[in-house]
Amino acid sequence: MNKIKYLIQNSPWLIAVTYVVLGFLWIQFSDQWVLNIFDDPETITAIQSQKGWFFVSISGLLIFLLTKVSNNLLGDVIDDLTHSNKKFKATIENAPVGIAHHKPDENWMEINKTLCDLLGYSREELLQLDFHDFIHPDDIDQGREMDRKLIHGEIERFTLEKRYIRKDGSQFIGKVHKSAVFNSTELPLYLVVVLEDITEKKEQEDILQESLKEKELLLSEIHHRVRNNLALISAFFDLESMHNKSPDLEEIFKKHKARIKCLALIHTTFSHNKGSANIQFDSLLNELTDYVHFEFFDDYENAEIRKITTPVNLNINLAIPVCLIVTEILINTSNGDTADTEYPLFEVSLKQESDNITVSISDNGHKLLKKEIFESTESFPYTIIDSLLSKIEGSFDTTFNQHEQKISFTFEKEKLRGPGSSIV
Repeated sequence: MNKIKYLIQNSPWLIAVTYVVLGFLWIQFSDQWVLNIFDDPETITAIQSQKGWFFVSISGLLIFLLTKVSNNLLGDVIDDLTHSNKKFKATIENAPVGIAHHKPDENWMEINKTLCDLLGYSREELLQLDFHDFIHPDDIDQGREMDRKLIHGEIERFTLEKRYIRKDGSQFIGKVHKSAVFNSTELPLYLVVVLEDITEKKEQEDILQESLKEKELLLSEIHHRVRNNLALISAFFDLESMHNKSPDLEEIFKKHKARIKCLALIHTTFSHNKGSANIQFDSLLNELTDYVHFEFFDDYENAEIRKITTPVNLNINLAIPVCLIVTEILINTSNGDTADTEYPLFEVSLKQESDNITVSISDNGHKLLKKEIFESTESFPYTIIDSLLSKIEGSFDTTFNQHEQKISFTFEKEKLRGPGSSIV
């Protein structure tokens, strides 16, 4: 039976052609066979009648079988459609969001239970209501304009947040999604509505936004106070330098001010990032280099600092030690002998390859960088740099020869976690 069902479903033309061919063969050759065997006209007439009844009986039996199987197939299809329709209606009726169909003239066609519960009306009551009965007056025009665009095919779907009024007069914020269904001639049949209550979600979003604003304000205030305190410390150094004329102490104060300036720049940059934990380090490096150039190379009128940087973002915990390392190198390069140099050139380079970042500082062979400072484990700058490099797990490399003096260090961008500016 299953094979017959399969044959009827998938090969109706084959069945029809087979029936025609067999009928043709029966009519064409059975008469010749009868005439070859019998010559009595009455006998031939009787056999011809029996042949006709036999053919009619077989045809009737075949039609009966085909009709029976077709009815079974049709019944299966109807049962499947009924089952699917029940499942679909049950899914719509029990969906966690309100679902409805309405005509382009805003007359309801279908409404599920959730939508009735959202608005507080029974199904019968809601079917009698117009949109202005449960949509806030200030929001209804915008929704109708979007409906118009749907009906005219200007948009395929839209989502809006609107205020809805329940039967008891209370309000809620709903997010409505709408799309249109058209017939074969592109005329709109009905609009599909999906409505969810997002009042609680909006309240939570408002609370989170308010909390975020408070935290951003607090963070900004912290950075502001840190910058003020750093400026105060720097001012103390200036006062001490004014009352103490020792050149050595003045140089020490100047370097400490540069280290403080480095930290102040980081806090300034971070406070402008609106909550982001990353800093545009290339911009920070350029600003720091300009500061050092102005403060430490003022004795060399022709000295030039060239900056070659690519965009690099660093987490603040990583930016602090890296910036301090660069500062320490830069403030210990202005003691070189440039008497024989007409145009001393100093180059600061920042590049990133994958997660590896390299900072290089070099001169054009005029000994602005001192080997005894950056390769001696006894020097103070070396101690600071070595300690900070250990924090970021970076590698340090130096080149000192007749043609080039170069210092570079490489570190992995995402290596450091937590505070990394301490020096032990």
